[in-house]
Amino acid sequence: MERLPGVGEARPSRCPPCGVPGVGLDGRVNLHGHGLRERTISGPPQLGAAPETVGLILRRYECQRCDAVLVVGPRGIVPGYLYSAMAIGLALLLWGVLRQRDEDVQRAISINRLRGASRPERWQTVRRWAKAASAGEVWSSIQVTLQGTRRELAERVSRILCARAGPAPTDAERIWSASGHAR
Repeated sequence: MERLPGVGEARPSRCPPCGVPGVGLDGRVNLHGHGLRERTISGPPQLGAAPETVGLILRRYECQRCDAVLVVGPRGIVPGYLYSAMAIGLALLLWGVLRQRDEDVQRAISINRLRGASRPERWQTVRRWAKAASAGEVWSSIQVTLQGTRRELAERVSRILCARAGPAPTDAERIWSASGHAR
């Protein structure tokens, strides 16, 4: 996130749709650089920091075999989500495991202080994240078969992420690390 890697540095090793190597054994480049794309990402930039929105430049590659266009960026970016994987993981921990109030979770994670007019005491975003994360939409390797409330699903996803992390003094540090590396 601190510097834009070169085209060769960021080139994927394989094309996910067709499996062709990024660069063949004969030196032929199969994934060509296809320009840059700007993307914003929100949430705390590091554990304990105030939430903010930052702009990132992502590299694009085009597969010469199947014409797929791949977007490559730093770990922790979740396609289709404004917030980083680390912000989502931390929100699920705060809300699901630590049972913090919606407004406290929102204050720690969100750049937006507005809440719905009909239920201002609730932050619906964390509930949507709990449902999506338990269905494998945030981290594809995590799918929870447990039936329960959204808060129970958030707790289960958080515990799975914490279990996948390396040693760290707190659950927050474990979740931050695991969320950014989980797929």
